[in-house]
Amino acid sequence: MNTQEKFSQPLGSQPSGSWRHLGRWSSGRAMDIALVLAAAALASHLSDQPHLWPQATAVTWTAGACLLLAARHVFISSRPGWAGPRWPLAAMYALVLFLFAGASFLPRHVEIMAAPETNVPFQLPGPLDTWRSGMQDTIRVNVSGASEARVRLMLMESHDAAPPRLSVTAGTCRLADIQVKPGGGLPEANWETEGTESEYLVRVPAGCAPVEGGELVFRPVSGSWIAIKSVEVEQLPLQWELWRHLPEPWNSVLFWLGALALAAYHTMAVRRGGLGARRMAMYGAMWSMVILASAAALGGTALYVELYYPWLTSQNGNLRSKEVFRKKAIHDVDLGWRLLPGFTAYTRRSHKSEPELFYANTSEGFRALEAEKNLPMKGKAMLLGDSFTQGLFLTQKETIPAVMAARLGGYVYNFGVTAFSTDQEYTTFMQWIDRVDVEWVVLLFYGNDILYTGEKEGYDLPKPVYEEVNGKVDFSRMSQAPAEYVEEMNRHLAPLYNSSMTYCCFMDKKASLIARTLGRTWRYISLLHYPGKFIAAVSADIKNTKLTSPTAHTDVTPELLEHPGKQARRMDIVFQFLAQIDSQSRKRDLKFLVAYIPDIMHIYHPDKPERGNMRNKFMELCAKTRLTCLDPSDRLAAGAKINDVYFIDDGHFSPYGARIVGEMIAETIIAEAREGGR
Repeated sequence: MNTQEKFSQPLGSQPSGSWRHLGRWSSGRAMDIALVLAAAALASHLSDQPHLWPQATAVTWTAGACLLLAARHVFISSRPGWAGPRWPLAAMYALVLFLFAGASFLPRHVEIMAAPETNVPFQLPGPLDTWRSGMQDTIRVNVSGASEARVRLMLMESHDAAPPRLSVTAGTCRLADIQVKPGGGLPEANWETEGTESEYLVRVPAGCAPVEGGELVFRPVSGSWIAIKSVEVEQLPLQWELWRHLPEPWNSVLFWLGALALAAYHTMAVRRGGLGARRMAMYGAMWSMVILASAAALGGTALYVELYYPWLTSQNGNLRSKEVFRKKAIHDVDLGWRLLPGFTAYTRRSHKSEPELFYANTSEGFRALEAEKNLPMKGKAMLLGDSFTQGLFLTQKETIPAVMAARLGGYVYNFGVTAFSTDQEYTTFMQWIDRVDVEWVVLLFYGNDILYTGEKEGYDLPKPVYEEVNGKVDFSRMSQAPAEYVEEMNRHLAPLYNSSMTYCCFMDKKASLIARTLGRTWRYISLLHYPGKFIAAVSADIKNTKLTSPTAHTDVTPELLEHPGKQARRMDIVFQFLAQIDSQSRKRDLKFLVAYIPDIMHIYHPDKPERGNMRNKFMELCAKTRLTCLDPSDRLAAGAKINDVYFIDDGHFSPYGARIVGEMIAETIIAEAREGGR
């Protein structure tokens, strides 16, 4: 039998020892090697060109080569007498290679939510807005790539009388001038529920953003403000990425039909070869083992991820997001802002389940301990602070004041408001210290208080400022926003007072481990038709289980953590406020405690002890000014080895982290009471 005859024989008619025929040389084997080399050459070519998104070239090469070899085997073995020209076969191989190469590349769709910590603002002022000083006045979005990009700007609301005209540029290209449609001109608190939504599509030619770091720029050139919901960026596929040109769900359908066809062809080839029942059973067992092993690998990966996946504010299906809390505040003459009075948020675990209380605000504009609308006049302690105190992303029973109240057996006032700094916390203290009956005053200090204490704005919101004379705070003189301005800003918010909203659907880790593992396994299986998405999803999940290097949102830079001495003046101002709270507490025979809140970058980077310099400096100044200060850093670091003490992608306390701090504060108060009773 010559080489050509052996190549064209059906699988079942191979001579004795046919399992070894795969290692023998043939013209088909030469073609296999040539195709593999061609795939490797393509991968090498792409790896030398960063703008062609080569992240998955290894996947492309491996998957493409495997698919080609399988296709050749099925195609040849299904045609026992075939000995015709090879070019149709080569054309088919090339088509399959390019299809799978396109499918193997990572997805290139990015949605940028409008939020203060992104490069997309929630509100973008226009040239007519007199309050725009210091605010971001452009949107910059990365659109680099070798292909065209499609960018969708989605608005929640715009000015009613003077909506802006936006100039859109990319590099040296002037792409469009967008005249935004008039909106209702609603205040911030109404945008999400009553705003006039609109969207605008811009195509960016490949030549306008040819390198990494290319930006699409939206700039208002006339008119007033817009409120932005999100910006979606999608890099369109290159011409040769055939798979990416197939829309969902057709690429999935094509994949699974191809897989079934592959199995059918293979079965037909085996049957035509005249294999006996024993050999057929062996083939069936082999493929069953492959399928079971693959399913076990996916299930094992899903189980590992579910066991070690951190609490994430943006976890799929998890409503612990900024949308629940965003813009739920009103302006205040003395404080700058406070929470929306009487507002209550509920969540559902499914569309059929009953609403559960997520959080409730009192009529005074602070977070309630449970669901009360008015603060009681007697309690154990008042807690001052910012979003860590308020309990951002935490349910009512998970907050630090709730944990303290459970241990102390008395009411703990939650006077924490997101983005408050130490001067606003002092003002809150002075407003309420003679209106409630407490034994302790506790303030939670977070590093970004240094940046905003004494400033006229915090997070682009106007706030009252105490005057300073020669570096000393004059606590009797404070500049405030005009009452008329505050009244006008809050004019449209009155209908939202004492209102409620239900969000769906909230899922957390209370669901069974088996259910969560099965759900994640099915998610992986549903992505198999798109290897790029599959690899990206699995890689991201596994990466998020490694808590030593979080990609977290934080308002405290490594520079501030490592070199707090450069902020000596600001630190001194902060301690003047702390000393004043301590002095006013002593006059009322109350005890004052300051709890230092370490940043996530400090706790999750034990390999960088210099990030604890802020903590060390703070505790040093506490001792110098004779303040009672508590440092939970070591306990949080120990807890991080057991569970997540922060929401890893945000930087605020997880339920476990809040419980550690709340219990530590309560233990300190209980120990002090025992000591005083001796």
